[in-house]
Amino acid sequence: MVQKISFNDNELRILYELSCTRSLSLAAETLKIAQPNISRTLQQLEDRFGFSVFDRSCRPIKLTRFGEELLPYVKKHMKSCEDIQKFTMAYKLASDGFVRIHAPTGQLLFISKYVIPGLKAQHPEIKLMLTTSNLSNAEFTLGVPFSDDCDILFTHSLPDNDELIARNIASIPANIYGTRDMIARYPIHSIEDYGHSPCILFFSHMEDNHNIWYINDDSHKEIRKIIISGDFACDNSYAAIELAKAGLGYLFMPELIIKETDIDGLVPTLPDNFSTHLDLFVIYSKKTQQPFRVQLIINSIVNILKKLLPR
Repeated sequence: MVQKISFNDNELRILYELSCTRSLSLAAETLKIAQPNISRTLQQLEDRFGFSVFDRSCRPIKLTRFGEELLPYVKKHMKSCEDIQKFTMAYKLASDGFVRIHAPTGQLLFISKYVIPGLKAQHPEIKLMLTTSNLSNAEFTLGVPFSDDCDILFTHSLPDNDELIARNIASIPANIYGTRDMIARYPIHSIEDYGHSPCILFFSHMEDNHNIWYINDDSHKEIRKIIISGDFACDNSYAAIELAKAGLGYLFMPELIIKETDIDGLVPTLPDNFSTHLDLFVIYSKKTQQPFRVQLIINSIVNILKKLLPR
C-alpha cells in the first residue's frame, strides 16, 4: 500500500514561488523567509515525494521532468487558495443579501415600528427578512434554539447553546392590564389579588398549568413571585390582548405593546410602589461566523435600542 504524502499550503507556496523566480534567494526575499528555511523545506518536500522537483546544479535552477508535471497541480492548488481568500473576504464585506431577524410577535411589532425605519435610513443597502418566532414552553424553560435560517434573534430567554452570544440589552417596562369591568369584578388591592383572579396565561411560561409573575416591590427593594392561573393560554400577544379586552383575565404585557396597539379598553392595574419588566436579549453567532452585513446590523440595532429602552 502506497503511503499518502503530506504537505501544507506554505510548502506548496514555496514550490510555486521557486518555479516563478528560479532562484532560492529571490523566493526567500519575496516570501520573507530565510533562504536556509527555503532550502530545508524544498529538501523535505523532495524527500517525501521521492523525486527532485528542481535541478539545483545549474543557475538559474530549473524544474526537473517531475517538477514540470507537478507544477500545474501546484498552480491549481494556489489558485483555489486564492479563490477561497477572495470569496471569504467578499462574503464578510458584502452588504447585499438579506439579514434574517426572528422575534416574538410583540417584539417584532416594536422593532418594525421603532427600529427598522432608523436602521434603513442608516444603511439603505441592507435588506431585512422579519420572521415571527414565539417561544414554546420547552424553549422558555430549557433555552431558546437558534435556527440555521436566523441571523439575529430577539427574545426574553437565554439560548440553549453556550457557543452563541446573548446580550441583555434592555429591560422593557411592563404592567398588568385589565378592563374596567374586570377590575370591578376582581378588584386589585394588593399584588396577591392577582393570584386569586383569572389571568391570561402564556403557553411558553406554563408550569403545572400556571404562570409565574415576578413583580418588583419598590418600597422594600425586593422581587415578589406571584403564581397566577386562568382558563386561557396563548402563544402570541395579539390573541392574549383580545382575550383581555373581552374581560376574560388580567394580562401581563410590556407597556409599549399596549400603547402601539392603541387599546383604550385596557388599563394598568399594578398598585403603587410596584413595577415589573421583561428582559430583552439579542442572540447571534460569533462574529467570525457572520458576514459583515450581519455584524453591521447587530451593532446598529443594539445602539438604537439602547437609546429607546432603559437598561
